[in-house]
Amino acid sequence: MKTTLIATAAIGLVAAIGVQFGGVPAFAQAAAPTAAPAPTTSSIPVHAGNFSGGKIDSLVYTPSCPAFKFDMDAAAIQESTSRTYVEGEKRRFEAVREKWDAYEDCLVENARRDIEAIRINLGDYLSNAANEEAKAFNAMNAAATGNIERIGKLPAPKAPKQKKGEVAPVEAPQAALSAWTEPKGRFIGNLTGSAAQPQYTSSCPAALGTMTAESFAQSNTRNGFNALLDELRAMPDRINQVRTCRQDNGQDDYEVIQKVVQDGVNSVFQPGKTAFEKEYAAVRFQLNEHQKPGGLLAPPEMGRAPAKKAPPAKAPAGKAKKK
Repeated sequence: MKTTLIATAAIGLVAAIGVQFGGVPAFAQAAAPTAAPAPTTSSIPVHAGNFSGGKIDSLVYTPSCPAFKFDMDAAAIQESTSRTYVEGEKRRFEAVREKWDAYEDCLVENARRDIEAIRINLGDYLSNAANEEAKAFNAMNAAATGNIERIGKLPAPKAPKQKKGEVAPVEAPQAALSAWTEPKGRFIGNLTGSAAQPQYTSSCPAALGTMTAESFAQSNTRNGFNALLDELRAMPDRINQVRTCRQDNGQDDYEVIQKVVQDGVNSVFQPGKTAFEKEYAAVRFQLNEHQKPGGLLAPPEMGRAPAKKAPPAKAPAGKAKKK
């Protein structure tokens, strides 16, 4: 059974770019995904497919091309006694294969368009996520630099007079780094929206946690501020790990989506192709029957060639004379 194949472009993934800024690693904005070559203009009507499932590993794709209808009846052709009707059906039959090919082209071209829309959306998502991380990290970096002098001028905490037996208050100890585990392995993403306007999201963890630029401005203790600086210094490695997670899993998700679309097309195409060939063969058989002698499409009989004359009989040989 024939399987329809869909040509697709590779997804453009972004790379993490690290630079040094003020002694603290900062991140430049990620490069935009490499654009695929523009496809040639197609005259095939747009019929964007539909996705259901949400999570990439449970997606189902359904094409939306108008269903092909084989509108010829082999039994009616067989039983017809009208030469005009059968001649008309023969003319229609000559174009039916072309109509099926147009239906197949609709399935394949629109599936390719849907995959391309997802490739662009996924690439944009990866690029935007990296850029948002860079923007937030650099803002925290600037906030940390801007508040270092303020924290350095904080007076040492003075212990108030205590009554006998009371313990003098001390500054809270510096908090330890927040727990972090490098994201390794499979993180399956999600796809929502229509095939024409897909929205992809990754399930990889966030690298920045809950810390923001305001955290540095709101800190009023040396230990608290130093804990924030430790978190900030740990972020470049976390950002790189998360970017790698998103890129690797984004590529894996994209490959799964391509197969989902391929399977969705073939779930419609293959049974349709089988039914078409069966009906096509039945109509062709009946039309061929009508072209046989005695059928409605049989050519007029030609006159018979004159019968060949039998050769003249030979005279009997004479008897030999006696000597």
